[in-house]
Amino acid sequence: MTRTTCLVVVLLMSIAQIAGAQATLHVPATYPTVQAGIDNAVTGDTVLVAPGTYFENLTIQGKEITLRGAHGPDFTIIDGNHNGPVLFIKPGLGRDLLIEGLTFRNGRGADGFGFGVEGQAGGIYIHMSSPTISKCYVINNKGGDVGNQALGGAGGIGAMGNGPDPEGIAILNCIVADNVGGTTIALPGMGMNGQGGTGGVHICEANMYMRATLVHNNLGGDSWYSTGVVGAGGIEFAMPRGPNKIEDSEICYNTAGLACDGTPQAGAGGIHGGSPDILFCVVDNNQGGHVVGLTGVDTSGAGGIFGDAPKVMNTYVRNNTAGDSNAEGLRGAGGGIHVLGNAFIGSTMVTGNTGGSDNFGPGVGGAGGIHALGGDVMVIHCTLAKNQGGGALNVCGCGAVHNEGGIFCIENSILWNDVGGVGPTPAANEAGGLPIIAIAFTDIKGNYPGVANMDSDPLFVNEAGDDFHLTPASPCLDAANCLYPSPPHEDIDAEPRFIGLEVDMGADEYNRGIFPGTGEDLVLESLIHPFDDPLASAKFITAGDVLDTRVISPFFTFSPTTFWLLGSPFPTGSPPAPIPGYPGFQLDPLGLIVLAPGPYPFFDSSSANGRRWIFNVYASIPGWSLMIQGFALDSTAANGWYAATEGHELRFD
Repeated sequence: MTRTTCLVVVLLMSIAQIAGAQATLHVPATYPTVQAGIDNAVTGDTVLVAPGTYFENLTIQGKEITLRGAHGPDFTIIDGNHNGPVLFIKPGLGRDLLIEGLTFRNGRGADGFGFGVEGQAGGIYIHMSSPTISKCYVINNKGGDVGNQALGGAGGIGAMGNGPDPEGIAILNCIVADNVGGTTIALPGMGMNGQGGTGGVHICEANMYMRATLVHNNLGGDSWYSTGVVGAGGIEFAMPRGPNKIEDSEICYNTAGLACDGTPQAGAGGIHGGSPDILFCVVDNNQGGHVVGLTGVDTSGAGGIFGDAPKVMNTYVRNNTAGDSNAEGLRGAGGGIHVLGNAFIGSTMVTGNTGGSDNFGPGVGGAGGIHALGGDVMVIHCTLAKNQGGGALNVCGCGAVHNEGGIFCIENSILWNDVGGVGPTPAANEAGGLPIIAIAFTDIKGNYPGVANMDSDPLFVNEAGDDFHLTPASPCLDAANCLYPSPPHEDIDAEPRFIGLEVDMGADEYNRGIFPGTGEDLVLESLIHPFDDPLASAKFITAGDVLDTRVISPFFTFSPTTFWLLGSPFPTGSPPAPIPGYPGFQLDPLGLIVLAPGPYPFFDSSSANGRRWIFNVYASIPGWSLMIQGFALDSTAANGWYAATEGHELRFD
């Protein structure tokens, strides 16, 4: 046997050994309980749980396995029966520990009644590990209560301490809902001096990446005589040990606990603490913690987001309400976003939020929109509208933005119909507080001084109905500054900036109807990411994406058997001009590509009035775009031979 042959044999044997080690353990077919499956698994194995409800409290330690529900969380339920955390993950495990497709409900974290003893999370309790939690429901769990100098357990998911993976815990495509954080309770001879637990997700001395997750309707625990923060409603970061990112997620209808007697900071209703990146999210209808009791508290809880130095991009922060301070408190918090240090907020809508009041004690009311306490804040391409500042005895909260220190810069934005708080000292409706606020290229009601500012009705689509996108007649179109600072890459709906002659003011870049087609009963829809606007005239695309297109005749004028999808490439910024005599044809005939029906692999399906084609994107040419149009080759069209949809520009990123 040659040396090469020996190496091949050894390699094949090694592969066989590895493959043999990756077994699938079936519950209950082979193992009667989920815990028995976990106990008999080794690293690399999959514990596959059949549909059903399992009344268990699970523990995973020392092995990175896959724990998976065979048919997803709707059918495979782990019920903790109020007897401890539903799942306890012990130290030392990384991202290769995958928890997928399960519901974790009715957990009850252990209490922490010794000095400094923490309460456990009710749903999933993670101790110094960094697992991946995917496609799971964590619902109706209760965190552990605490007594003296301790932290209440999170209701849903709680992580204590860093795991081995530097990127931290991954929470992907999950629902964390209807959970309650642990609270502080009176103990004989001890009093109440603990911190309430977060309702939804608490990351303490660790870090997290969250994507495509719903954090809804969670309730933070109350705090009494605490030295820490009251339990936040949705998500809380405490002493983070790395970067934290939340993207494509909804944090809605969460409520923080009460701050009672001496707590320095009430919890935010939505997201509290740290310096997370919050990207393409919806933070909606959250309630910050109120301050009650006899002794002073620094600040009530922010309604939407409270952060040390957050980066908030392409996000809806709307209809959140900050908690109110008591008569001895220092201030009410900001309704939308409340920041301690430096912050960047871009392509974000901050609308319909309400700042907290100081209940007419010697304090400050919170801004309705964005409240800054001392760092440098940059707001670019944002829309702030219909926010309401909080009332106060000393200084009322401003309607849109309130600055208490540092440099606050606003550019390329819209501040409109915000209202300052009510009290003896009037507050600015749009921007106020300390005068270190620089505003430029912004549509701001009230003629605020600054370069290229204006005071014109922005003509939103439906302000009364809280739709703050721009209409074609808006004076904010092409009115912003594209040179400095550089605009965010995408607008709030993930659509490209710089559609017209210039960038637009505000969070929305108006981009419908640029390539109008023939204007007949024929519509093109295109999706690249789930959050795209299917009718948008322009969007980004790159290799690895999936292009999902539909050509529809809503009123059945044209038959789907006549439908085609055509395209032509062009350098970005120089779209093809319509052919003289055929203004609805937006493609370059010399670069024409028949996408469907045609030579490219695609998924094809038809309905009574439309046709759908789905393509994999195999190549990307930065600096170029692809214009696509749908056509009906039909003699009943207005010109006698074809009708064309609007053109959609796909920009290669």
